Amino acid sequence: MSTYFCDGIKEVTLLNGVARLEFYRLQRTDPTGNNPDVQPVIELIVGLPVQGFLQALSVLERIRDQLAREGVFQTTVTGAAGRRSRAFFACIPIWLTSLCQFDSAGRAS
Repeated sequence: MSTYFCDGIKEVTLLNGVARLEFYRLQRTDPTGNNPDVQPVIELIVGLPVQGFLQALSVLERIRDQLAREGVFQTTVTGAAGRRSRAFFACIPIWLTSLCQFDSAGRAS
């Protein structure tokens, strides 16, 4: 089995019942090291059926909650409208949250 290091998720696309997660890594724009700028480069694309994607979100939520209990990060952010939301979902594109149903605690259902 291969192991990939990724810096984050660049994009999630839902099409025909499959969620495609594009993972990226940061790569220097100048390989000689003279320029500190980096750019995201797609490292891996994972396809999950929607139910598998929602199950993965549930697992990630449990990990997020554990890290919040341990004080690793703050669990709420205040948006432009003054609403408080869970920090984990602040990074999920609006179009994606509109495709999934979330309860008042921010859990996918």
